[in-house]
Amino acid sequence: MSRFFAYGCSFTKYYYPTWADIIINDVDEGYNCGKLGSGNQLISQRIHETNAKKKFNSDDTIIIMWSNFFREDEYKDNKWHCHGNVFHSKNTFQDLEYYVYRDCATITSTLQALRASGATVISTSINNPYHDGLLMSDLAIKPVLELYQEWVTPETKTMTEQFWYPGIETDKTRPQYKKDGVWLIEDHPLPFEHCSFVEDVLQYKVSDKTKALVEESHRKISELEFSEYDRIFESAKSIEWIV
Repeated sequence: MSRFFAYGCSFTKYYYPTWADIIINDVDEGYNCGKLGSGNQLISQRIHETNAKKKFNSDDTIIIMWSNFFREDEYKDNKWHCHGNVFHSKNTFQDLEYYVYRDCATITSTLQALRASGATVISTSINNPYHDGLLMSDLAIKPVLELYQEWVTPETKTMTEQFWYPGIETDKTRPQYKKDGVWLIEDHPLPFEHCSFVEDVLQYKVSDKTKALVEESHRKISELEFSEYDRIFESAKSIEWIV
């Protein structure tokens, strides 16, 4: 590939290297365009802005890891505020089918637009909505998902399918970290898990030098050197966003 672009939420850009950073470490020109807490609206906007600036072409590879539907991206005071799931927000939120309808249309239109670039595009997600019993049993949501199934279905096994298990958020064998004075169990995929996702699911061969980066990051987390997260991991190259 000549250039590599990655998009997503905290499963893509986090406090330690993710699947995106692992691939970027092995290519000449790569960009992690993810943002913690972002929803699919901001992910789509970042894709369109990148294309306006960088002009996607047939030599490029783009991997999009869509987030869940129930998020609001808010631009206020000259910066993005990505609060994550609306269920954790103090603000009122819309009927749930609204978010599904909105995001399914956004994902579809974005992928359709990318076809014109000729780039290699892999569209996946942090979870598969078609394997979500609650969503598929909702009489207002199911018809929307069925309408957009061709576009919204993840093209790969998802991160949640690969790593999540019941009770992960209370599993004290996982690293723990401090955020806003509260100790939490790390239920995001860990560096080794991201690496195996790259090799086993995305089918990219990870170099020895990048495996060393993964091992060092995993060691620091396991030894609680990151006991309080203070900075997001940044890959070498970045894009200056308009907003």
